[in-house]
Amino acid sequence: MFYALFSAISNIIATTVNKHLLSKEKMSVATFTAWLFIFLFIITALSLPWIGWVDWEHAFTDYYVFLFLMMIFLATVWNYFYYNCLEKDNLADFQVIAIVQPLLTVALAVTVFAEERNEKVIIATLIAGITLIWSHLTRWKIDNFAITIPLFFAILLSAIESLYHKEMLQVFTPAALYFTRTAVLAVIFVILGFNTLFKVSKSNLYQTIIISFFAVLTMVLSFYGYEAIGIAKTQIIMLLYPIGATLLSVYYLKERIKKRKIFALIIITACIIYAFS
Repeated sequence: MFYALFSAISNIIATTVNKHLLSKEKMSVATFTAWLFIFLFIITALSLPWIGWVDWEHAFTDYYVFLFLMMIFLATVWNYFYYNCLEKDNLADFQVIAIVQPLLTVALAVTVFAEERNEKVIIATLIAGITLIWSHLTRWKIDNFAITIPLFFAILLSAIESLYHKEMLQVFTPAALYFTRTAVLAVIFVILGFNTLFKVSKSNLYQTIIISFFAVLTMVLSFYGYEAIGIAKTQIIMLLYPIGATLLSVYYLKERIKKRKIFALIIITACIIYAFS
């Protein structure tokens, strides 16, 4: 449980700094994603001597190679859309949409894996999902489709990727899996953003390093959560991430939030408490 909790806290910090860097300081998304995955790769590499391990005998079997390639494909596509949407959208609104990601992940996990089926988690997910839809109906306007549709697509792919993570953790430790994933993604995004790679200020690089540090904590700790308590319970706790980031955006980035969304956040917090009661 504590792995997932600290993962959620790390994600709150990373997303808030992310929004400031992309929207307020106007750092190019292509440049940002390239440097982000470079730093993610470097930071994760520092942990490998202590907590990195791979079952090489099984890692190169056709089954796990296929899973790995699918994981990379999904991660590339959803990260591209995710950061482009984060750059353009209001952070409070972005978080209310992004909150669907853990809900989708829970739904997929309990559908695919029998051991993930927990009555309280399912009930909490249903209530949180209904509350989310109610709180965010105003997003479904034609002038918002350009952001809303790509973002939903990104979080759907992110949720699907989580299922691959659980399988890959059979042959990788969390740190080793994230290291390998970020190494490949770093190469992909450096190629995509090479033309603007060096058009970046020192301040932007420092902030990207901060984001990378908390992003590594977010992902690696969530992987440990998958191992310890399963995907569904980990993702229920991860609902604290958009809740915290939404509230933080109100004070840190001076963004406004409607009373209906505050009420929705309270209900979703109660759902998390119920799932673990």
